[in-house]
Amino acid sequence: MNSSNCEAKKNSIAFYLLTGKINVLFSFLIACVGFVGNGLGVFVFAQKRFRLHSSSIYLFCLCLSDIFFLFMHLFEETLKTYINVFLYGQANYIDKECLQFKHSSLNDTTVTQRLLMIINITDRYNFPCRFVNYLRYFLRFLSAYIIVAFTIQRTFAIYCPFIQAKFESKRNAWNIVTLIFILGLFINMWVPFLFITITDSNNTYCGVNKEFSRIYFTLNIFYITLTLLIPILVIFVCNTFIIKFIIKASKQRKTMTNFEIKKLNSSNEKKNMENSLNKQKSPKSVLNKITIMLLIMSFSYTGLNLPYLISWCLFFYGMEINNNYDSIDRYYTYSFFKLCELANLLNYGIHFYIYCSSGYKFRMQLRQSFKTG
Repeated sequence: MNSSNCEAKKNSIAFYLLTGKINVLFSFLIACVGFVGNGLGVFVFAQKRFRLHSSSIYLFCLCLSDIFFLFMHLFEETLKTYINVFLYGQANYIDKECLQFKHSSLNDTTVTQRLLMIINITDRYNFPCRFVNYLRYFLRFLSAYIIVAFTIQRTFAIYCPFIQAKFESKRNAWNIVTLIFILGLFINMWVPFLFITITDSNNTYCGVNKEFSRIYFTLNIFYITLTLLIPILVIFVCNTFIIKFIIKASKQRKTMTNFEIKKLNSSNEKKNMENSLNKQKSPKSVLNKITIMLLIMSFSYTGLNLPYLISWCLFFYGMEINNNYDSIDRYYTYSFFKLCELANLLNYGIHFYIYCSSGYKFRMQLRQSFKTG
């Protein structure tokens, strides 16, 4: 390998390792914030005051799913990236023609490093390798379709208020979550059969069985379409209808208010009318607040997952279709992918803060719970 290509490869890998360090640090931060937020969310939605509402059931299950996903991601992906980037470093990625190196092993590391490598059981044993990846795929599916179900429910509640009570029943919400749970278990059954511990150059790691790499690529396209593309499209369509309804209802209410005010003769009567209308709570005020919270959740889901979807397509296009797996561009593309993965991970850690910012009842219940405790 000539010196110019070698230098270019060193630069690309140095950038890759830098983004790897950023990914590790921010993944740990997002996980900690997510554990606290989702834990408090579970605590609040488990209160008797919230258990009666179907929307609380969706949000309760979403918080639980997000907690488990963050733990699995931290245990498998973040720990693995930390070991690769901080323990092995640049020498683990550059060809011997570029850089002579002494490979790090379990024997020439510190006690802390050795402990981390021992904890990383997914890279050492087949069962944890397969089981943890299966759970990660399953939990992604579960979180995505809980948000989709919640979005569809809100859309029906707005456009079909006459069947709202039946559609928003607590039993119906649990049935939908259970159905999503069962579908997630079966749809992702292929994952454990494709992952295995691989020994390569005295290094053992958890990865896709090379014999099934083409099958994995095809199934991964199906999975990404199912858990990212379809939910984003469904959420976008439902949100469009919801926003259209809200704007139309707001205009109608404003027109009716102006009409009622014009009918009054006295200026005092007009003033009293305006004050009473401003203070009056619409019978759908609770519905509107939940809808606003849903819109914020939906837009954050789309905004945080869309870059991840685009980066995934770019990376796997270069790796599988364009046969660019070993090129210098691979490291830059994968670095972009890992940075976008942080946005995707943030999606699992911010729901509690959306509830706090947009849900008055949620904030009051949280405050009351701490005062009682």
